[in-house]
Amino acid sequence: MTKKYILVIILALICSNSAFAQKAGYMGKRFVINADLNTSTAWSRPNAYGHTGFFSFNYILAPSIEFIATKRIAVGGTYNYSPGMFAFRAANEKYDGYIGEGHPSESALTTDNKFTSHGVGAYAKFYLGDGNAPIGAYIKTELAWFFYDYTINSMWAISNFANQNYVNDKKGKGNLGGFKIEFGRDFLFFNRLRVSTALNIGIPFGGFKTLGFNWSEKTKIIPYLSANYKFVDDPYSTVKKVTEQDFVNSQLFCHYLVGIKIGIGFVAF
Repeated sequence: MTKKYILVIILALICSNSAFAQKAGYMGKRFVINADLNTSTAWSRPNAYGHTGFFSFNYILAPSIEFIATKRIAVGGTYNYSPGMFAFRAANEKYDGYIGEGHPSESALTTDNKFTSHGVGAYAKFYLGDGNAPIGAYIKTELAWFFYDYTINSMWAISNFANQNYVNDKKGKGNLGGFKIEFGRDFLFFNRLRVSTALNIGIPFGGFKTLGFNWSEKTKIIPYLSANYKFVDDPYSTVKKVTEQDFVNSQLFCHYLVGIKIGIGFVAF
């Protein structure tokens, strides 16, 4: 009799586990491989091709792998790639902190400086209403970190009224984190092919210092170059010190702030 009870318990456990497996996943498959394209308008700052305007776009390519944890929740890891260009200007250490049109101490404004960002992220998706992972409307939260290399094109950095020092292309590195909330919907075709559309709102952890920087005449200069090309505080300015990375961070800020996503995925196994 005891053996019969044990057999019944084992069968019940097998059946319950099978039922759970059917609820979590799609046709027994729980991994989805994705390739997403996130775009944002480059209305005020140049995109990777140097264009600005409402019909010019920044982009972030984000392949990812996703695991269906429960009927309503999926989690995943992603890689982010984003190229771009950014504007940069440096004042000299002998100047009074202002840039005026045609002034002999004005340093060159360069707008075609380039950066390339590689990042990683982790996310969780919560399906809403009648949606069940991997299909339906969802809210996604994502934590990401971007690591970038940048190049500032050669420019004139003038140390005094009579002496002009030429600075070669300057390279550097930096990083910026961010948190994103995404509202979207997943569609499934042929039981394998998933297509996604979404609107996302990002909260970068930096990029604020030069976000509203005005490049026009009589702009208050924030950074300047010393003799060894390192940024130091302007003794004539009440504005806080800004680094080269702050200019890149402001560009990434615009890439990440608001975007539209189009994605394609494959329900793999």
